[in-house]
Amino acid sequence: MSYREIAEKMDLSITAVHNRIQILVDMGVIRKFTASLSIIAQNAIHILIYGVSKVISINNVKAKLENHGNIYWLAVAGGNTLYVGAYLRNIAELDALVKFVRETAEMPEPTVGLTGSPIPAALKNIQIKTALCELDYKIIRSLKENSRKPISNVADEVGVSVKTARRRLDYMRKNFLIQLSIEWYPDESNDIISIFHIRFRTESPPTRLT
Repeated sequence: MSYREIAEKMDLSITAVHNRIQILVDMGVIRKFTASLSIIAQNAIHILIYGVSKVISINNVKAKLENHGNIYWLAVAGGNTLYVGAYLRNIAELDALVKFVRETAEMPEPTVGLTGSPIPAALKNIQIKTALCELDYKIIRSLKENSRKPISNVADEVGVSVKTARRRLDYMRKNFLIQLSIEWYPDESNDIISIFHIRFRTESPPTRLT
């Protein structure tokens, strides 16, 4: 989203939005503006693993976990509780992933779940009619570490015209094939983030949480 779009949604001035985002970047809360294949394009299965790690310092195993190709998210809570988010291409990869997390993080009793898709309800029935082409992958790679890069720079890197690069990028955005996001670290701020575990009795009727 542009600064103007964010400002309109939040009823703020463009300058205020720009300044606040820059402050978050300077603080290290926002470290990257990223681009990647969307979960729709990957047709991925979303997995959450959590449990108490017995390692002395989580920092010693974070790099190993982060370098695993399927793991995209880590969070450390009180009591050395570790949360691991991952995407799988198919369910047959689950056992190997759980074994890796259990051994690497020394987590003897991990809780493993297939979570609900983070895709918004309005997008769940989208049918992808056209596969991504090689140029699309090149554009995503160009934007991977800096999704705010000018489209003219992207076009130069992938060897096409600005018009072609913009057309392919617009196509991917329109069809939800590219995920434009941020790499952020809220622990760099003074905010406290809480996670609540809610367990339902098996006989309880389905409940909607709002």
